[in-house]
Amino acid sequence: MLLTVPMGTALAACASVRPAPASLYGQLGGAPMLEAISARLIDGFAISPDGSRAFDRVKLPRVKRGLEAFLCVLANGPCAYDGDDMQRIHAGLRISEREFNALVEHLRQTLDALGVDPGAKHELLRRLAPMRRDIVTATATHSLAPRG
Repeated sequence: MLLTVPMGTALAACASVRPAPASLYGQLGGAPMLEAISARLIDGFAISPDGSRAFDRVKLPRVKRGLEAFLCVLANGPCAYDGDDMQRIHAGLRISEREFNALVEHLRQTLDALGVDPGAKHELLRRLAPMRRDIVTATATHSLAPRG
């Protein structure tokens, strides 16, 4: 006995099969884009009024490589991150809320300037947000005098 499936049913079944969404790593543009994000973010923020203090006497190429690997793992990419956790990295730096917010804004601007898809940008920021508690260690009364 021959079993037939109406053509409309077969086409509807094919149409309902959707490819799995790309990982955040893919949505961000993979390794080349993560390298660009890390380099632009660190290079720009390290010379900004809100970032220069925390990056004083820091080896920027090392920070960029570490950030790139960290973002890759955070975005479910095919990378390994062997650096310290955010709390250990920022211990003793007394990062203020203002400095942290300035870095986040700089990251937003970097992602926009590089043409990162808004959905991928928001997802990356969402994944990074819980790390605030490990990075901001200065008390609310701590303020930085302008450098000059």
